[in-house]
Amino acid sequence: MYRMATPWQPSPKKLRDEVVVFAVGDIHGYVEQLRELRAFIQSEIDENPDYQYKIVYLGDYIDRGPHS
Repeated sequence: MYRMATPWQPSPKKLRDEVVVFAVGDIHGYVEQLRELRAFIQSEIDENPDYQYKIVYLGDYIDRGPHS
């Protein structure tokens, strides 16, 4: 098996203090859990409107779950 690895390095760019990033990984077709997570994220946004928000989706969107 081929394996590639690189040493860990700190990010070359730091986010501003007013930026919040939500990283969502491997949904796997589980849309109900995604809806719950989106509701949680929206409540955070509603409670803290002075911040800038970014939502990043990573990983598998489909596979295994009932809504692939």
